[in-house]
Amino acid sequence: TPDSRATILSESLLAQGPTGDNTVNLPTLKKLLKNIKDTEYYIEHIGLDDLEKDLLLPFRELSALKKKIFTIINNGKKPISPVTLPRLTKQSGQPPLPSLALLISSEEDLALCQNSDEVYFELPNSLGKNIQYYENLFTKNLTLIPWFPAVLIGEDYTSAVELLKRLHPRRIVTNNTGIACDAYRLGIDWVAGPYLNIVNSYSLLCLKETLNCSGAFISNELNHFQIKAIKAPENFHLYYSIYHPIILMTSRQCLFQQVTGCDKSTMDSSCISSCQRRSSLTTMDKETIIIEKEKGNYHTLYNNHNFLNTDITQDTRNIFNRFFVDLRDIETETAVTIEKKKMVQLFQDLIRGNNSSEAEIRKRIQPTTDQQYAKGI
Repeated sequence: TPDSRATILSESLLAQGPTGDNTVNLPTLKKLLKNIKDTEYYIEHIGLDDLEKDLLLPFRELSALKKKIFTIINNGKKPISPVTLPRLTKQSGQPPLPSLALLISSEEDLALCQNSDEVYFELPNSLGKNIQYYENLFTKNLTLIPWFPAVLIGEDYTSAVELLKRLHPRRIVTNNTGIACDAYRLGIDWVAGPYLNIVNSYSLLCLKETLNCSGAFISNELNHFQIKAIKAPENFHLYYSIYHPIILMTSRQCLFQQVTGCDKSTMDSSCISSCQRRSSLTTMDKETIIIEKEKGNYHTLYNNHNFLNTDITQDTRNIFNRFFVDLRDIETETAVTIEKKKMVQLFQDLIRGNNSSEAEIRKRIQPTTDQQYAKGI
């Protein structure tokens, strides 16, 4: 370097032989040292003018030289060898028979619990003074499963933990890993929600072994080939959302002041609990983004079209235990021309293999998108 010099020697002598991957030449050395680009250094010049052609070093010698070089440029810290991940296998036993799970956020939809296997009730980002209301709600409706949001901060997080302790439900769905840790400490069965965006088998194994997670939603960003590669741990349930509005961002910051204006110059303690507004933005690509703020919730940006993937029920047989449908009243440009009870029945028919229900669903719910499922990551 401009300020220092280091000399490194191999243990064995150079030997002549047939050209191969261990020949000491420019291509071999560039390949050997390509990861230097990930450090603060770069190779300005490799001088081989004084070497004869077809000189070889054993592979182990080349690897040893590489380690010595990287140790020097990392201030004496030896490089850490790559971790060899264990080979995962699929669950043993009979493949799962999928059922339907629903998400609601209004007491008016409690009647849907009667004909559904699992119904989740979304909790707001900020419980505020309503913690007793939600405690009574879940106490009176024991089949309801609490659904915790992704963003919980400060006093709002503390209130959510307090509600969790009071209810001590048989199961929860949480998109917040802090709530997951508390559920684990309290011995409560928990499912990793879709906003954790889980995309591989090792994430599932980590959640189960570390926090005793019992199930997880698989990311909607995967295509069906990528989903088929996922292997769940033993006694672990997999979930997939067939239909939902697409959340682009959740923010405590007010998103309306620069869009529609507001009488308040700054946010105060009452904004989260009392403000309820809705607006939209048009992007440079002429796409619409929905801005929504419900009482007790933070500001949320939604895609203009909801996600709908009916192909998943046929593309990935014997993988998922639950297919999920979001029935919250979130207004986007997707029009739903069917009552919720009939909508639930159509989705139940779909996962049972009734092909006619797919056409009816797409007719009654449009426009929608499943572009990410076709594309994958």
